[in-house]
Amino acid sequence: MGAWGTGIYDNDAAADFATTISERGMGAIQQAFGLAKQLPYLDVDEGNNALVAADVVARLRSGGGEQTSYAEPVTLWVAAATFPDTEALATDARAAIGRVIDRERSEVFQLWAETDSLVEWLGVINELTDRLA
Repeated sequence: MGAWGTGIYDNDAAADFATTISERGMGAIQQAFGLAKQLPYLDVDEGNNALVAADVVARLRSGGGEQTSYAEPVTLWVAAATFPDTEALATDARAAIGRVIDRERSEVFQLWAETDSLVEWLGVINELTDRLA
């Protein structure tokens, strides 16, 4: 069984996508946001990738974020990255988060809704959204 927890990086797909971002950079982030915008329904991996991409943008804007071994590739990439204007990225990140928390069109939300941890997970999402401000 794979990893599963309320943190942004607490599942296998998100941890893998953190490595993808460290290797492909902004292209991977933009692809995750593009899929979140275009697809009529986000499966769990696409939704988790969108959250990781949003977390990266939040780190670029205001710092913070999980300091775990799963997030380490992103932490190192952000430390080396320089992006003077992240406002457009933040707009895309907020839109992607909106799709992930759409109860009708997001497998991530639907899976969390079936657990006792929905409120805790939504707290993590709210903290991420706050860091995008």
